[in-house]
Amino acid sequence: MASIYNNLRRSAAKKANQQDGTGVPHGELEEVPGDRQLAWQSAVCYLPHPDKVSYGGEDAHFISDYGGGAIGVADCVGGWQEAGINPAEYSRTLMRVAHAYLEGTLTEFTEEELEARIAGGDVFIDPRGTFHAAHIRTKVAGSSTAMVMQLDQERQSLVAANVGDSGFIVIRGPKIVARLRALQHYFDCPLQFGAYPEFVEATDTAEDADEYIERLVPGDVLVAGTDGLWDNMFDHEIIGIATRQRQRNAGPQSIADEIAGLARTRASDVDFDSPYIKEAQSQGLDLPWWEKLLGAGFRKGKFQLRQLSGGKQDDITVVVAVVVTEPRPALSRPSLAAAAAAESHCATSGGQQCSRCT
Repeated sequence: MASIYNNLRRSAAKKANQQDGTGVPHGELEEVPGDRQLAWQSAVCYLPHPDKVSYGGEDAHFISDYGGGAIGVADCVGGWQEAGINPAEYSRTLMRVAHAYLEGTLTEFTEEELEARIAGGDVFIDPRGTFHAAHIRTKVAGSSTAMVMQLDQERQSLVAANVGDSGFIVIRGPKIVARLRALQHYFDCPLQFGAYPEFVEATDTAEDADEYIERLVPGDVLVAGTDGLWDNMFDHEIIGIATRQRQRNAGPQSIADEIAGLARTRASDVDFDSPYIKEAQSQGLDLPWWEKLLGAGFRKGKFQLRQLSGGKQDDITVVVAVVVTEPRPALSRPSLAAAAAAESHCATSGGQQCSRCT
C-alpha cells in the first residue's frame, strides 16, 4: 500500500505544477551553466512583539544548508496565553522537528518516512511531507501556522509548502514574479496545526497545505515572513528596499533588517492605513458609529470622523534569500540525510543492515 508520504508528494507535485507562478515558460528562463548550480544566501531578522520580548515572542524559524538550502517559519496562535500556556512552545517544537526531519537527524523514523527518504534520492525535497512528520510529533499544547521552503538545485526551483497566513514573494528586477497565497478559514483565522486530539478539538493537516514550485534565476530575491510582515507592509515598499539594497551590493541580512524595521514602524503607527486594515475593510469591518464620533477631529486640514486605521502589532519574522550560483560538485555526494535515516532504521534491527537500505 502506498505510504501517506508518497501520496502527499504526488498530490503536491500535481498541485505545484498547476501553480508555477512565474508566468514565464521554463524554456524562456536563463539556464544555469552545466558546471554551476543555484544556491542562495539567506538571513533572518526577528523582532518579537514589544509586549513579548521578555520570553522571545512566539514566532519560530530555522535556516538550513541542507541540499540547496531550506527555510521554515511558524507563527503560533497567541490566544493560548489565556489558558496559562506559553504559545511559543508549539511553534518552536514544530520548527525544531521539521528542521531535524529534513536534515535526517531525527532519532527515529517510521517505515513510511524511510521509504520516502530513500525514494527521494541524494537530496530529499518534500516540504509538505515535512509538515506531516513535524505535525504528528508535536504533542504540546498550542497551535501554529507554518511554511517550509527548499531550494531544489536539480530543478533550479523553489519548492514551498504553506499552512496559514505566512507567505513569500520572489522579486526579479523591479517585479514580483511569484507569491504564496494565505490560507484562511475566514478573516484573521488562518489554517493552523494543533495537537489533535490531545489538546485541540480539530486541526488542519499537511493535506490542506498548498505547495508551490517556482523556477528561480540568479539575482532573484526571495522575501518570506510571518503575518507580522504582510499585515504591515505593501509590496512596493518591500520591492523598493530589496532593489535599493541590491543596487548597493548589500547582502540578505541588510535587506531583512531594513524590511523588518519598517514593518515594526508601520505596526506602531496608529494612523497608517495598513494592509491588515484594508483587508478588514474589504471584509466589511468598521468602527461603531460612536467611536467614529468620539474620535472625530481635524486631520490634514479637514474635520473627519475617526476611521479604522493603524498597523497590527505582532511578532515580525523576515527571511531573505538572494539567489546566486556556485560551482557544481564534480561528483554527487550520497545523501547524508537518507544515510542517517537508513542507519537509524537498521540500528533498530540489531545493527544489521536490511536489504532495503543496501
